[in-house]
Amino acid sequence: MNIVRLNEIDQDVLLALLNKDKLGIRELEEEIKKVSKQRSPNAITKSVDKLLKMGLVKEEKEEKPPRGKRLIYLTDKGKEVAQHLKSIYELIEKSE
Repeated sequence: MNIVRLNEIDQDVLLALLNKDKLGIRELEEEIKKVSKQRSPNAITKSVDKLLKMGLVKEEKEEKPPRGKRLIYLTDKGKEVAQHLKSIYELIEKSE
């Protein structure tokens, strides 16, 4: 059985994308800043690349200017994982 380990920034990325359609790296950084400590664009990019390989997020290139911008969004599997993470964090908050 393959046990998936998500670090803190991976979790931040998944949770930031949970209620969003598609975000670029800069927008993702801004969303993460709202709820967590600031993350560098490089760290977010590395996390996104990891999550892509895991099948939790997908990307597409933006069609309108500026073209080529990476837009990141959750896969169905990613949505499921992010929803579980959200539930766990809510449970922890209730117990404090």
